[in-house]
Amino acid sequence: MNLRNSIERLGALAIKLILDLGQFGMFSLRMFTNFGAGFRLYPLTIKQIVFVGNYSLVIILVS
Repeated sequence: MNLRNSIERLGALAIKLILDLGQFGMFSLRMFTNFGAGFRLYPLTIKQIVFVGNYSLVIILVS
């Protein structure tokens, strides 16, 4: 019985891992298709993130 339970737990873990990876894959696919312009314009995206981050830091320091 102990060996059977171990095999059942291993199988359940494998199925959960496959399902989780599948969900992550679908999320990644949707993210890349919906935000394609952001990845094509990568340098501009980085500039904008730095700009917003720097001004947020100034606002935090002043307040």
